[in-house]
Amino acid sequence: MKRLFFFLVLTLSIVGQAAAQDVANEIIKLSKAIVDDQKQDLQTRRIAYFKVNVVNYMKMKVRDEVLRDTNDVKGFNDQIKMLNEQSYAMYQFVNLFVKRLSESTKNEAKEVVMTRFRNASINNPLFNDMDLDLVLSYYNNPEYLTRFSLDTDWVKALDEVRSKKWD
Repeated sequence: MKRLFFFLVLTLSIVGQAAAQDVANEIIKLSKAIVDDQKQDLQTRRIAYFKVNVVNYMKMKVRDEVLRDTNDVKGFNDQIKMLNEQSYAMYQFVNLFVKRLSESTKNEAKEVVMTRFRNASINNPLFNDMDLDLVLSYYNNPEYLTRFSLDTDWVKALDEVRSKKWD
């Protein structure tokens, strides 16, 4: 009976939290629409694909955290809040990166933008994930403009790039 009660409480809390994931889910929805839009250029679609993969990566890591202690409803709520905050910060980080890159007219300036954003990504891990093949799959792929680590604390990385002088 105790297990049944716990299962019902966990199920209801998960259902109740579905709406709490609106930020992450909305980013996935918007980005998937761009990925699927054949009228968009390849680079735009790749950027959107990166966003989808980052949010899905974070969801996977959050799920792993939640499953470690299924009795911790507050911890579950905290993880969902963190997922939304991180997803929104990632969205802003990538959009700011694209904006700064497009504003750069010289190759030197573009390199500075790329380096600062890549460094902010790699120097601010969130989960300290040791699966480097996965975590650095974009970071080490020159075909993608968004060469960032999947394991990034996007809130800190965004703060870092915003705090830098760009002149």
